[in-house]
Amino acid sequence: VLAFIALPLWAPAISGLPFGIAHAARIEVRHAVNGSWIYIQGDFATDDGARFERVLAATRDAAVVVLESNGGRLIGGLDVGTAIRNSQLATLVEDGATCASACAAAWLGGTRRYAGSTARVGFHSAYTKDWRNIPTESRGGNALLGAYLSRMGISDRAVVYITEAPPARVSWLTRDDAKMLGIDLLAYNTATAMPGPPRNGPAASPPADAPSNMEQTAYRFPFVFYAQSGEHPVLALDYFTNVYADQVTMNGVFIRRADVLERKRKQNAAWPEQAFSVRPDSVRVQCDQQNLICQVMGVVDWEWSNWGRGTRSAGSSNFSFQVAITSNGAVIHGELESVLRRESSGPQ
Repeated sequence: VLAFIALPLWAPAISGLPFGIAHAARIEVRHAVNGSWIYIQGDFATDDGARFERVLAATRDAAVVVLESNGGRLIGGLDVGTAIRNSQLATLVEDGATCASACAAAWLGGTRRYAGSTARVGFHSAYTKDWRNIPTESRGGNALLGAYLSRMGISDRAVVYITEAPPARVSWLTRDDAKMLGIDLLAYNTATAMPGPPRNGPAASPPADAPSNMEQTAYRFPFVFYAQSGEHPVLALDYFTNVYADQVTMNGVFIRRADVLERKRKQNAAWPEQAFSVRPDSVRVQCDQQNLICQVMGVVDWEWSNWGRGTRSAGSSNFSFQVAITSNGAVIHGELESVLRRESSGPQ
């Protein structure tokens, strides 16, 4: 039997955390011969997506995400699942483990979804808690969950199944149900290209000369970059400080990192609310294996707003990054962006 849960938007996890408290999940990397496994255990917090993105950026050979959790915050689960899909990773719930609520949503992000014969994956509707601490279905949460499931290729029939159980009940997914609903579910340890299990002991460094690892790091980079760009300005600037080289070619002009950061500060001050979405099908990568340099190109959709001034700007842009691939991920040496379309409202 497998267990699946649709999850709460901001309510405590199924495990019964006190109202208003959410502890971040534990994220650990274990290395295997055919790719690293990333373990996520414990209740999801709102910012776990950003934490997981940082782990991905530093794990060049990530292959499988192993999940075990009773649930947590909806946003955390959806962000982790989106990052898993963007990075084309497999997901796994091991024998005897439970993955429910936010965890189950993240599991659905896998391009290949594995589960042990005694694993449990479970669903119920998204909910919040009212002032009396009573769970109440969240229309907004279910809408957000439904949109995510659609992006993951889940059928309308399966979306209904996933969200129909009330907050107090769980729909545990069986293999027969998964087959009937069109939810791809693979048995663990079958001959379906599942990497070998991670070994115990000290983590081994992935080979620096593996082309697939290099290209995977470069492909993943814009998704991480734009996810971090949409964070709180303080967090975004902290990320920019570490991702840019000392000197960068920015739109054809050679400038110092300090000047890049100053531009970012001004942009964040003018537009404190920023959201970005990279189009996965648009991303292209070209790598120089000898010099460990890659160019990654694609299209990003964006929306900026300043509610204090009543202004909004939205559109799409071409992007191109030249990144050096290091043991800690990608470092920007060149950046080029051109606007494809733009629409604005409010005082300009």
